[in-house]
Amino acid sequence: MGYGCTTCIGNSGPLTAPIREAIAEKSAYPVAMLSGNRNFPTRIHPDLDLGFIMSPPLVIAFALAGDGEANLSSDPIQHAQDGTPVYLRDLWPTHEEVAALMQAAADPRNYPRAFAIARKNPTWHDLDAPDSARFPWNPDSTALRQPPFASASQDSQLGAYSAYPLLVLGDDVTTDHISPASAIPKDSYIADFLVERGDDRDDLNVFASRRGNWEVMVRAAFYNKTLVNTLAPVAHTLHVPSSETMPIFEAAARYAHDGDAVVLVAGSAMERVHRATGPQRDNACSAFARCSR
Repeated sequence: MGYGCTTCIGNSGPLTAPIREAIAEKSAYPVAMLSGNRNFPTRIHPDLDLGFIMSPPLVIAFALAGDGEANLSSDPIQHAQDGTPVYLRDLWPTHEEVAALMQAAADPRNYPRAFAIARKNPTWHDLDAPDSARFPWNPDSTALRQPPFASASQDSQLGAYSAYPLLVLGDDVTTDHISPASAIPKDSYIADFLVERGDDRDDLNVFASRRGNWEVMVRAAFYNKTLVNTLAPVAHTLHVPSSETMPIFEAAARYAHDGDAVVLVAGSAMERVHRATGPQRDNACSAFARCSR
């Protein structure tokens, strides 16, 4: 995929049956090779944990090789029909070839021409757009919702210095963990929420297409299978007062309903607690529990 958001945002569709079977059997470990900058786990595809960033020609070379562990500095990419090995050096473009192609492709006149064509597109002009002073929110929309927390009337829950831990995480938490953008898994808690509101379970699009719907995104927060919350499995957490495990959003809503403050705990200090054993771990966990009561 040369340009566009399809691959970057995890909307390239399902993996082929042989690849899915290989993952299930653990006979292969598929990875993504990309020339973009979104190599977060599961971003390119929800079933792929690893993504390696490289130049576009190198992406093509690895695609031809079909092996993420190949050492293309010494191993052949493939073999010709007569058995002759084909190496990266045989295919890699020279600086002169790249410069010639860039000069042929970059015509400044293309830009005003393209914009002129876009402006005349009747499909764009026929879009039904509101002209009212305030945006007319559609209460039935599952893509664009008015968030209640973006309001002056919403009270802040800051200021409480005794709080329950909503999540207990380690290091390396990225924006993709906090607010995912990849494809919405059709067997997920978020999928159930959308299907209940009339959406097709087999056509839910990607999380990013729902960023205007706060009800989806608060449920999707921290929905990433590579994020380790030591309180509970993926996309769930422990509601401490009841000792019940539930989706993160439901736990947060229950805390809010009961007027309980919550805190997110993350960082290398917590990782040391996780790795500790015996009395050392017991002492660290007891200290944490006192802080989070």
